[in-house]
Amino acid sequence: MLKGQAGYKLENTIKRYPWGSLEYLQKLLGAESADEPWAELWMGVHPAGPSMIRSGGTALPLSEADEVRAEKNGVPFLLKFLAAARPLSIQVHPNREQARAGWERENAAGLAPDAPERNYRDSNHKPEILCALSPFIAMAGFRKQTVTAAFLREFFRRCGKSSGEAEKLRNKLLSAVEEGYAVLLRTLFDLSPDEKALITSASSLAAAGSPVTDSISSESVDPFGLCARFAEAYPGDSAVLSPLYLNVISLKPREAIYLPAGILHAYVEGFGVECMANSDNVLRGGLSGKHIDQNELFAITRFEPFEPPLIFGGEGPPGVYRYRTGAEEFTLYRITSRASLFEAEEPAIFAVTGGRVEVKNGAGASLDLRQGESAYLPRRAAGEKLRLEGNFTLFAALDTAGNGGTSRENSR
Repeated sequence: MLKGQAGYKLENTIKRYPWGSLEYLQKLLGAESADEPWAELWMGVHPAGPSMIRSGGTALPLSEADEVRAEKNGVPFLLKFLAAARPLSIQVHPNREQARAGWERENAAGLAPDAPERNYRDSNHKPEILCALSPFIAMAGFRKQTVTAAFLREFFRRCGKSSGEAEKLRNKLLSAVEEGYAVLLRTLFDLSPDEKALITSASSLAAAGSPVTDSISSESVDPFGLCARFAEAYPGDSAVLSPLYLNVISLKPREAIYLPAGILHAYVEGFGVECMANSDNVLRGGLSGKHIDQNELFAITRFEPFEPPLIFGGEGPPGVYRYRTGAEEFTLYRITSRASLFEAEEPAIFAVTGGRVEVKNGAGASLDLRQGESAYLPRRAAGEKLRLEGNFTLFAALDTAGNGGTSRENSR
């Protein structure tokens, strides 16, 4: 590290995917409007988008910094800004054992690391938390079966299709729900092209009725309206019915959800900070033109109802808000200018979402960060305090892989 610095400023990779936004990341970074969507900004050492640092005028991957090499787990998490203007694919992430087995199996089969039919891009699991920076809509976890059945009945009632084929499809889906979500998903995948077309055409009719308040937070999101939106973007995909069987979640800024392995989910719209174990393993389940491996999807999905609780940053010292999760690799904080000190010895990545902050370590070395900038802060001595000066809001992801997901600062 350069003398006089408290850490390394990061030069990060921007991912350009069709579902990205033309404004969120651009505004954060102070960039001109882009001609193509910007979807994610990655901060970490994942080989698919490693952050770079400069040392003595030379650019090198963050993973090659001496301080990172000295850490047993390197940087075990991946921090992202995620900007969604369109729905991401419905997806699920494996646990650690499933990821390792899948990675080894696909390597033995000779699949290239970037092969489109690959399910496993690495050997790690991917528990993740998303904290909203704007109003954010997500879907996550299966509903109670009685709720899904009620929504399906209402969907077919609203669409007004009284044909024998519509009645047959309605009964088929209700019977599948009664047997369980594994049966429902298999049934949806196996629908004929005509049945999928019926669902697509019915979605706009179902959305024309009165909106339905449906959310596990205080804001309302109409699931039938989402079905119509999905049908327009993905005609012929039976997953347009996903808002009827997945919980629809509306997050306000600073609210978060945590997703462990096996939970089917999709981010629909909004801007947020996402932190996860250092992995890019995704099994897709619909709303996507990419590879879908049904057998592997079914092998790792948890099919029981699951409603992810909203997570609110709990304040410890003034201005320091911790988001509690079950993750071992990281702890996520939101820190505001009410905090003049932050005590935690673990390595961290700081990402500034507003204003400007000067970070000073115990040796008096400093680092100046503005909105949109991020930095890696190496491990500090036990009890060493970081002094924070300025008018700012930032997110800090701490490497807690060596102590069960709990930092020293948290344990007090």
